[in-house]
Amino acid sequence: MRTRPGSSAAVLFPRAESVPPMAFTLRQVGTRLGVLGLAVSTLGIVVAIALAPWFSPTANALSDLGEVGRASAPAFNYGLIAGGVLGVGFAARLWVDASGTVGRAGVALLAAALASMALIGVFPIPHPNHFAVSVAFFTLFTYALFVLGSAGALAGRVRAGLGAIWLGIAHVTFWVVWTAVGTEGVAIPETVGALTLGVWVVARTRRLLATEGG
Repeated sequence: MRTRPGSSAAVLFPRAESVPPMAFTLRQVGTRLGVLGLAVSTLGIVVAIALAPWFSPTANALSDLGEVGRASAPAFNYGLIAGGVLGVGFAARLWVDASGTVGRAGVALLAAALASMALIGVFPIPHPNHFAVSVAFFTLFTYALFVLGSAGALAGRVRAGLGAIWLGIAHVTFWVVWTAVGTEGVAIPETVGALTLGVWVVARTRRLLATEGG
């Protein structure tokens, strides 16, 4: 992608060929925001589960941990808010190197998904907006994987592109199988979904660090 001059992403995370090495600080920080966001949100969920002896992965949704009034709610909700905000910063970093229109569309979907993740914490159960933002998170990041994978394949990174697409397929397939089984709780497919996104974020971060010499 050729970043448009004057865009906010270009200002924060300039392309490598346009700046001296000492100016890479914000660019390198942005590269690490995705993994940091994953770590923060995961820690929040782990702490929330530790504070919720009633929680069952086969009978509950992860969002039940954030229900207003529960001891687990602050860790769960604030973890998602912080992780989502950091993730949007990572998406801004990805925008700089996105491949054409398809790549930019994929990054935009990813940013929307991570913003929705933060909103899950902003609108915890029983807020009327909670279900909508929860569905938006899982739906948007799955489409983001499909589109980002397509962009990678079109740009010649076929292996990485197909990897992203197959992660999206794995996520959808697991939900279909879980629904067919008819188990009441959805914490397990939600966790699998988060893992598919996490695998992609870690892989993309490693490729970015390799190009930056990090």
